[in-house]
Amino acid sequence: MIPKNNMITTYPRRITERVYLVGNHFFRSYLVRGESCALIEAGVTWSVPQIIKQLEELEIAPEELQYLIISHAHFDHVCGIPGLKKAFPNLQILASEAAAKVLLKAKVVTGFFSEDIALAENLRRKGHITQTVPTPETPETINVDMVVTEGEQLDLGKGSIMYFSLLPGHSPCNTAAYLPLEQVLFASDCGGYPINVDTIFPMYFAGYEDYVTSLQKLRNIDVSVLAVPHELLLVGSRNISWFFCQSLESTVDLHESILKDYKIGWRQDEISQRLFQRFYRGGLANYSMANIKVCTDLLVRRTIEAVNF
Repeated sequence: MIPKNNMITTYPRRITERVYLVGNHFFRSYLVRGESCALIEAGVTWSVPQIIKQLEELEIAPEELQYLIISHAHFDHVCGIPGLKKAFPNLQILASEAAAKVLLKAKVVTGFFSEDIALAENLRRKGHITQTVPTPETPETINVDMVVTEGEQLDLGKGSIMYFSLLPGHSPCNTAAYLPLEQVLFASDCGGYPINVDTIFPMYFAGYEDYVTSLQKLRNIDVSVLAVPHELLLVGSRNISWFFCQSLESTVDLHESILKDYKIGWRQDEISQRLFQRFYRGGLANYSMANIKVCTDLLVRRTIEAVNF
């Protein structure tokens, strides 16, 4: 079960001397402080007013926040960009080259903000949103100011140096960041979506083998804090080791289950529907049904692609 130290109800929250948790339970962002500051994860439109208010509480001046690190180009990680850029005009957007290319596709960006609106409607219907949510400022495209590569560093000053690692598997453009000074790993969605205390939804949408390799790579890093974008924050090597083991086990089990059904004659759409019925609950049910159906379709497709019959 997910340890109790994940059950955070107040934001902002100081995690380490230099790292703060902001945003909300469903869409978490992280502030890293040095001489300048970086924000990791943009979240969705709904997150933006919360993040701005929380950064004000932390007395972060607009000119102090200089970087916004985007882990990958999925709508729930990028739709907060326009609002954050408006509030912090000097903000530079950092992402992988693959993510930068995705964000220059107008049709894709338009689809992202359609999903952003659908998600806000779901959250409001469930009572998670009670305040007024700003209408998304839908840009035609989103420009990345700085492309990060494997092993690249971002020096914020005062010893706060971020290291980047490209980890395809969840998405072709996926990037994790690591702050070795405090052993904080910002793992993006590499470990899947924690639906509840007992269930992790594997998300190898770009490739099963790459996803497993990424998990194995991350579990070998010395980590004291595992900071991810959705619902989860783990402290302590024992808890973090548990999570990576649980994530890897869930991924392998799902892969084998899909293959078993496929080999005995289930159609791909039938397997996908069963996965949807199994996983569309908890925080994952805040997303549109169409969005999660695409996700389960991808899981089935990537599983079958990974095996030669």
